[in-house]
Amino acid sequence: MEPNVVVSSRMQLAGILGFEVVSKHDKYLGLPTVVGHSKKEVLEGIKERIWHKIHSWSSRKLSQVGRAVLLKSVIQTIPTYVMSVFHLPDTFLREIEGQMADFFWNVGMDSKTHWLTWDKLCLRKVEGGLGFRRLKENNMALLAKQSWHLVFKPDSILSKVLGQKYYPNSNLVEARPGLSPSYTWRRWSLLASRELLVAWFKVAVSVIISVAFGLNDLKS
Repeated sequence: MEPNVVVSSRMQLAGILGFEVVSKHDKYLGLPTVVGHSKKEVLEGIKERIWHKIHSWSSRKLSQVGRAVLLKSVIQTIPTYVMSVFHLPDTFLREIEGQMADFFWNVGMDSKTHWLTWDKLCLRKVEGGLGFRRLKENNMALLAKQSWHLVFKPDSILSKVLGQKYYPNSNLVEARPGLSPSYTWRRWSLLASRELLVAWFKVAVSVIISVAFGLNDLKS
């Protein structure tokens, strides 16, 4: 609830909804349950967790294979929940990838030569890479998944709430930011990943049409 709401109104709403008024909100999966106008806390929290993990491993004698396993199984999973909720800034994602690249190539404490770019390392193994995730693409994929649920689960509470507020007379594809959109709406899947979802729909329709024509050709 907004801090500017008077105490009497807070208590009244809490009584109607059956909620408890608290002075401080906890975190859920590393993300504050209430995100205000400043998003620094969210981003700094992710960077701090990643930095502490990498720093704790830096003193160990790890092979590049070991480093790759730690990056894939631990570091790349840290921002997963946040990326499924927010469209994170490109500069922030590149900064994280830079930390990952430094850790991967830092075989010796004084050596940080990157013999391959991070984009090359993100290629599939059959293409000469190591299969690291590109955080930006992963961010968009997770957001598109959320949009998918809103489209195909219109009876969910989240779909009803957002639909009534932002696109009461249209649908997700035609939705607009609005006059005073929340940060969640502006930076979340509904707008950020919409083009990706629409592109997927087009591919799915073309595949269905191709299969249908193929079956007709076989029958004839």
